[in-house]
Amino acid sequence: MMMELSGLTSRILTICNVIVKLVYLNILWLVFTVLGLGIFGVMPATISLYTVTRKWARDEWDVPVFPLFWRTYRKEFFRSLPLAGVLFLIGAFIFIDLVILPAEGVLNIFRVVLFVLGFLYLLILFYIFPIYVHYQMKTMQYIKYAFSLGISYPQYTLLMIVSAAILFIGLITFPSSIPLFAISGPGYIFMWIASRLFKRIDEKRLQLNESTSLS
Repeated sequence: MMMELSGLTSRILTICNVIVKLVYLNILWLVFTVLGLGIFGVMPATISLYTVTRKWARDEWDVPVFPLFWRTYRKEFFRSLPLAGVLFLIGAFIFIDLVILPAEGVLNIFRVVLFVLGFLYLLILFYIFPIYVHYQMKTMQYIKYAFSLGISYPQYTLLMIVSAAILFIGLITFPSSIPLFAISGPGYIFMWIASRLFKRIDEKRLQLNESTSLS
């Protein structure tokens, strides 16, 4: 009985530790987004957040959060601007066209096309940050690879969509949790899912290289 209580206590402490870390990381994201004047700070702050959650997805929970976040933020503040610009322009184009395009007649066909593009854009957003902190690529390569993974591995994409829906419902149900988990919660879950996919891809590449070298 005592051993069961000890195990239960350990699990509760672990859950509490994870919650505290997620809240802390979300606060860091908010602070550094504001420090970057919002539009300039959101990209490096998000990349910094995913850099931390990448460590957590690998069970490296003891990593010093603030030093890693701050170091990444400084490194990526200017480096991430081209990717941020491309993503912003694509998103703005889709959003503005959906708002101003009348929902009537033949224009409905274009609205359907825009909705499809919007869905594909969301798929890219699901994968773009995990890819960015895991691989070294050029700006457009990140976008192409994010699109490729979103389409090529529908099971992982569906898991991300379902997770995002559950998180959204939870945040709406408990709005006081929005400033505590709105970014760090999805960030950790998406990074955890993507890390499993990256591991699978890397294992396939290793097996292919081994079979090629043997032949």
